[in-house]
Formats: sequence, C-alpha cells, structure tokens
Amino acid sequence: MKCLRKYIWVKLYRECLPEAKVTITNTNYGYGKIIKKTNTGANLDGWKFTVYTDKNLTNKVDGSPFTTDSTGTIVMDLLPGTYYVQEVDESSKHPDWTFDTTVRTLKVEVNTTKSVTFTNKQSG
Repeated sequence: MKCLRKYIWVKLYRECLPEAKVTITNTNYGYGKIIKKTNTGANLDGWKFTVYTDKNLTNKVDGSPFTTDSTGTIVMDLLPGTYYVQEVDESSKHPDWTFDTTVRTLKVEVNTTKSVTFTNKQSG
C-alpha cells in the first residue's frame, strides 16, 4: 500500500481475491478536548463526561462517558460538527465536591483542537 497525501493506492492480488470491491472513505477529523480543573488544583483524574451529538442529550458519542487522565484531560477524534458535553454528576460518590453539570457546546472543525473546560469545587 502506498499513501500520497489524499490518495491511497491499494494493490489486490487476483489469486487471493478473484473479485473484490474496495471502498475507501477519506474522512477528515477534528479533535475535541475536555479540560477538568478543580479549585485545589488536585484530583484531576477520574472525572467522567458524556458527549452527545444533539441538544436534547439523547444521542451519545460512541465510548461515552469518557474519563479524564492524570492531567485532567480527555482528547477525542471527532467528525466536524457540534457536540454537547456534560459532566456526569457523581456527587453521591464524592459528597465533598460540587459538580459542574452545565452543558457546554463543543464545535469541532477539521484538523483543529477545540476545547471546553469544567471546574469543580471541593467544599469539605
């Protein structure tokens, strides 16, 4: 296989595949980044976020909910478009924290990284 920018060359061997149909779709993705902050600067990993494709929050992106890493971030490859991000309210597991469950809009464009930030406050 040889790749040249936007062109992909595929070589099929007749003895292996006497008849074959190959469909190649060149999809350009963008990147969505969720940034988690806390008022203490600590406890950035393990927070969960659901990403939706609609304002009514009914169609989840495959893989949702996503969980922050040790730096408090999540980076996702997404098709260009508008997404809606909401933190999963786990206040029953973490009663000392105030969760920011405000829905944020994330507008993803081809070959760019767009981000949204959520901040939780420790009350105890």
